Amino acid sequence: AASLSRTVSERRFMIQRATSDLVRSLSGTEKTFKCAICLCFERINEGFAVEECGHMFCYECLSTYTGSQIVDGITDIQCPYIDSEAGTRCTTRLQETQILQLVEEDPDIICKYQRFKAFH
Repeated sequence: AASLSRTVSERRFMIQRATSDLVRSLSGTEKTFKCAICLCFERINEGFAVEECGHMFCYECLSTYTGSQIVDGITDIQCPYIDSEAGTRCTTRLQETQILQLVEEDPDIICKYQRFKAFH
């Protein structure tokens, strides 16, 4: 479990570095991004980027979205980003490691995810 946690943390750090083009700087000192769910500007360290597409969200927003998808029985979870101009939704799927990282603080959700995943 410790090595998985370390690996997830390392991946999160690499994702955050790779998404610097999504980040703007306030007063030249604090880097922020705009969450595609709540539309608020948040500090980069409070964000989570979907690795494959690079869309960034507040950790809290994406964690809540992921948990609600699992409660609804959905285990193949899609990136929630919607391009409002084109009217299209991102087709990227969250990886299992990303899903587990996002719901790691809720053992009931993890149990549901594993149970639903076994039946799909």
